[in-house]
Amino acid sequence: MTPTITVYGADWCGDTKRTRQLLDDAKVGYTYVNADNDKAVEQQLADWNNGRTIYPTLDMNGEIAVNPAPAKLNELLKSGGYVSA
Repeated sequence: MTPTITVYGADWCGDTKRTRQLLDDAKVGYTYVNADNDKAVEQQLADWNNGRTIYPTLDMNGEIAVNPAPAKLNELLKSGGYVSA
């Protein structure tokens, strides 16, 4: 199974931009969903984040990562098989 990542964020969000840049730099493919003003996606994020809409939230093959710090995201990319260790 090919690992997949979906990034839920907002175009105006600095943390979303940072996360997308880190993924781009690592040459990791992902799907980006601009969740800002999309009520259905915002509700899904709130369900995952104890009632809060937090950008970015990543779905990494079913594992949810909420606004991971760069070091944590790198760790998740390695452990999830998205990049070589």
